[in-house]
Amino acid sequence: MTSAEPHATGPAVERNRPRRAAPLPPDERRQAILRAVLPVVRERGADVTTRELAEAAGVAEGTLFRVFEDKASLVREAVGAAVDPSDLFELMDGMDLGTPLEDRLDVLVSSWLRRMQDVMLWMTLLHQLRKEVAGLHGDGPHGHQEWARRQGEFATGFRERLRRLLEPEADRLAQPVPIAAGLLEVALIGAAARTAGAARTGQHVDPLPTEALVEFVLNGILTCPGRARPAPRP
Repeated sequence: MTSAEPHATGPAVERNRPRRAAPLPPDERRQAILRAVLPVVRERGADVTTRELAEAAGVAEGTLFRVFEDKASLVREAVGAAVDPSDLFELMDGMDLGTPLEDRLDVLVSSWLRRMQDVMLWMTLLHQLRKEVAGLHGDGPHGHQEWARRQGEFATGFRERLRRLLEPEADRLAQPVPIAAGLLEVALIGAAARTAGAARTGQHVDPLPTEALVEFVLNGILTCPGRARPAPRP
């Protein structure tokens, strides 16, 4: 009987041995998990299980909760990530201020209205989750303070960007830039609140057309002599 051949060792074997992927830094792992679980949280809502969350993230449940304190913390942060305004801010920061103001407002208003529809969906989901899971936003001073902090940061950043958007047109504006930016903010928030208020009371209102909202911001609701009413866009 021949003896078993010894296991090969040496540099060649080391080169051929598959290497494990380097673990992600903690912050990147956290963000990767949040992105991965968003679809299942959106689909399952308050009924989502820790097993479903772990499967969506591609990790074991134990691994999941070495990153997050518990299911409530994970769901809370997932909703926070879903309504994060970074994509809207990137859009506004990337706008070419040399293009006509009307075109810039078209892009901003259409993006804002789409985003608000998505945010309202997540806020409805958050309201449902708060009934089922302790420790979500608003269920304690820490959650409320964190939510208020995020909202404050968004409002400040959004107002600064609105002013930058309007500054190149300062000589065309009927109001100083800060006031004009405030009026634009009121129009945008009002359009979102109108739809949200109807949804909360079980009503339906048709969303305002982008071009109508832009026309209102720029020219008000009255037609002026010599200015024809704009035709609906296809």
